[in-house]
Amino acid sequence: SDSKLCVSNPSAMSSFPTSVLTCDSTMPVQLFLLLCFASLWFFLIPWFATNIVRPFIAKQPWRAQWVELNQKTLNSSFGIDFDKETTIVFGSNLIGILLQHG
Repeated sequence: SDSKLCVSNPSAMSSFPTSVLTCDSTMPVQLFLLLCFASLWFFLIPWFATNIVRPFIAKQPWRAQWVELNQKTLNSSFGIDFDKETTIVFGSNLIGILLQHG
């Protein structure tokens, strides 16, 4: 029998970190990875946007231009019309998402 497929096998659990690093296709590994990425998206990206990106943008001399460019892009590309504060929040969160994908 294949010990990798049996979660109750102690030797299979000892290789769990390796299985996670190799993104093994077993259900426990995939559920663990799902939990990790869900946590990343739900907690880390908004925290990063609020505590790192927004303060950085607030200090920049090009802040007003950045907001205006984001507003124009969102309006012309997607028909979305945000006020300045909502644009800053959206743009900051988008930077966090883009960095996660980078």
